[in-house]
Amino acid sequence: MTDPRWQTLPETTRIRWIRVLDDYNPIALTPLSRIALRTLAVQGNADGLARLVAYALEWHDWGFTPDDWWMLMSAHLGHAHRATQPGVVNAPVALTPADWARWPELVRELSPLEALAQLSAEG
Repeated sequence: MTDPRWQTLPETTRIRWIRVLDDYNPIALTPLSRIALRTLAVQGNADGLARLVAYALEWHDWGFTPDDWWMLMSAHLGHAHRATQPGVVNAPVALTPADWARWPELVRELSPLEALAQLSAEG
């Protein structure tokens, strides 16, 4: 069952979360779940998979927008590792929002790579 807090986010934000999670899938999903996620993203459907909704809400609770999260994943994985075709899922990356809580603030003042370097140096 999907967390009821999901419905409190604006629909455009929920759709954006589904789309960025499709770009960088953070959770190991079955092939059928990957197809479902891709279908949701293409259709602009915000009724996501419960595990991904919980993941998105966890990051949202730490102040991340979908685009903040996407920039963090892009900087962390590097453009060379990004899938070259839509719907191709990268290996999940185990990042926790508590470790990256300052990201949204830093990325507004620094480039994504500079923010990544600063947070990585802080350990």
